[in-house]
Amino acid sequence: MFSDRLLGLAFLVAAYVALERGVHTSFSLVLVVLGVAILLFGTGTQGIGRLESQTATAKFNIAIAGGAGALAIVIGWGMTYLGPQMQRAFEQETRYVAAELRPHDDSNSSFEKYWGQFELDGQPIPSVRRGKYFFIYIPYFETQRESVKRIEYILSLIDTQKLDPNLKPVVKSSFQVPLSQVNPNNSGADFPIYNEIPPIDMRSTTALNAVLQAGGSQSLAVAPGAAPPNPPPPVDLGGQ
Repeated sequence: MFSDRLLGLAFLVAAYVALERGVHTSFSLVLVVLGVAILLFGTGTQGIGRLESQTATAKFNIAIAGGAGALAIVIGWGMTYLGPQMQRAFEQETRYVAAELRPHDDSNSSFEKYWGQFELDGQPIPSVRRGKYFFIYIPYFETQRESVKRIEYILSLIDTQKLDPNLKPVVKSSFQVPLSQVNPNNSGADFPIYNEIPPIDMRSTTALNAVLQAGGSQSLAVAPGAAPPNPPPPVDLGGQ
């Protein structure tokens, strides 16, 4: 009997460790069911108290269940009272939010010639480019619905020999996705889309500075036949 109890407890501990490490919940549920069943079997159902009543009309026997009986009552009450918490505990399967990353709407910014590398907590996460946009699939657990995910990314040119002087060869930055603000029904329950990320400016600051410097260095042309204005007279700052 004692060995059966240890075996049942071992199954329950294994289920707890499996949930903490992200093992699929169906396997963890099997471990929980086996652990509870073996624990109840090893405990037995011997009574721990009994009350008899003898009258002329009827005889009543009242017994207080012990072992597995009492434990089954406690487990049943716990499953009823802690139902929502148990449901959250067994929803440890990985879910995803699709974050939409789009370029700035200027005439130069574009993801067409770039490939992306995206990371969450130092680990790479899947992404795909669809048309003009990148979709990044951010994993999370149901217990993390109130957290904020920070995504770091690097966008690099596919062919560096075809460098557009108006665009950056490499764009490195990050963005945040507050999971509590994601609408789970805007694109299906499996991959809801978060599209509140600021657009990415791909324009090269070197090219922009060169254009500004060239514009600032140009002198205004004087109209034909017009004389330039006379310079103002110097101001006398001496004492009166």
